[in-house]
Amino acid sequence: MSSIKNYQAFEIELTSHCNLLCPGCTRTQDGKVVDGLELSSISYDTFVKTFTPEIIKNKRISFCGVVGDSLMHKNFFEIVEYCVEAGAIIGIDTNGSLRSPAWWKKFGELSKKHYTRARTGILVRFSVDGHRETNHLYRINSNFDK
Repeated sequence: MSSIKNYQAFEIELTSHCNLLCPGCTRTQDGKVVDGLELSSISYDTFVKTFTPEIIKNKRISFCGVVGDSLMHKNFFEIVEYCVEAGAIIGIDTNGSLRSPAWWKKFGELSKKHYTRARTGILVRFSVDGHRETNHLYRINSNFDK
């Protein structure tokens, strides 16, 4: 049996919460959250106990979602900060429409703090879908300008 310490990468969905109701998403049906979907998040304490620094150092962690957007997690910034300070390599997939410019500036400063020639800091992939005239069709409740 393989130990979590031997894993080279982790894909983690921190929460099932999302600010959007995208028609192609498994969490959405008829313009609302699917009945029976449990809306929950892993606690910061559980995350830290599970993913200790010795486990995540030099490992790739992708914060992604099947039904949730990690940026909805109330402690997302703190979790990412914990991970990068432990030496993890972070990637994030998000719809990008949730946080304020001030939050993104602070997040960018965290990334810059951990940028070196060997590490790229924090990689964020924005899943915008479409353009100004069509984004509202694919990302229900998003704000394209934001």
